[in-house]
Amino acid sequence: MFSDEEQLPLSIPKKDFSHYIKIPSSKDLPITSIKKSIFFYGFPNDEGKYNIGGRVGSEKGPFSFRKGLQDHDFNTFKNIDSISIRDEGNAPNHILLENSLWETHKASQMKIQELLSLKNSMVFVIGGSNDMTYSNYKGLTNAFPAKSIGLININAHLNVREDKTNKFCSNSVFRMITQEDSFKNSNNSFVYHFAIQGAQNTLNDFTYAENNKGKIIFLDKHIRRFTINRTHPEFSTQAGQYFDSVIKELSSKVDVIMVSFDLDSIDSCFCPGVCTPSVIGGLSDVEAEEIFMIIGRNEKVILVDMAEFNPAVENIRTKKLVVTLFYTFCKAVSER
Repeated sequence: MFSDEEQLPLSIPKKDFSHYIKIPSSKDLPITSIKKSIFFYGFPNDEGKYNIGGRVGSEKGPFSFRKGLQDHDFNTFKNIDSISIRDEGNAPNHILLENSLWETHKASQMKIQELLSLKNSMVFVIGGSNDMTYSNYKGLTNAFPAKSIGLININAHLNVREDKTNKFCSNSVFRMITQEDSFKNSNNSFVYHFAIQGAQNTLNDFTYAENNKGKIIFLDKHIRRFTINRTHPEFSTQAGQYFDSVIKELSSKVDVIMVSFDLDSIDSCFCPGVCTPSVIGGLSDVEAEEIFMIIGRNEKVILVDMAEFNPAVENIRTKKLVVTLFYTFCKAVSER
């Protein structure tokens, strides 16, 4: 395992999930017993955040995530043998090359396409700056060119700023996606922006998102004013119950769903190790856990990314939370 002081390698070897988490491995089970194969993949690049003058350090996210998996003891869960969980390494980060970010995106796009083309597969990408969502989306559309795609952006920010630098910028990623022909020319492609914070976005951001097949669910205006159903059989939080209805609505409109979860959507008291901390409000840790449970259980979700885990800022509480959310996701997938 690479320490924070060591130089980032271009890639890491593929390993079975059991190398990190002390649970039974399903790699040797008959193929007929595996209902879903979960591949996790790292995007160790944060130049997209650097390009907008943001706080860097999330390039270390995939490495800290794996260290967290190795250090964290988990109990096995009932349906563990129904899923296969594999580490597919990292996208290359040629940090000395002028076009290193473009090369990382290109390699990531091809890898996502390759993995999603496998039978019964789904992919979990850990970053890295939020611009990685663009190459993830491109890999998804290349793997399923004929399918309608729904996107969910769980984030404090809409990330639809106009990019005037001709570079990948983390705050422009959903503008880039909505300008793709695969999105614009489809009558059944949508973006749901969830847990958006009004003070973190401009009027132009709101206007662009709504005019480009976007639906905005605000943290304060919608989620915090949502009346909890005290008798709900599964979810007890405002965001959990609200998100459950949101993803069901989107599922009725599209063939497959991609979810991008930016950790800055979580209140910084629970999740301080991020690039842009949420200092007023934000999702709670329990709300985030319920959201990942819902994501994992939904049959149409096949691609998830988690952006802007920044271990250079804080690498204890946040790392444990990130690993716990991944564990919750895998357990939920096994319940499909």
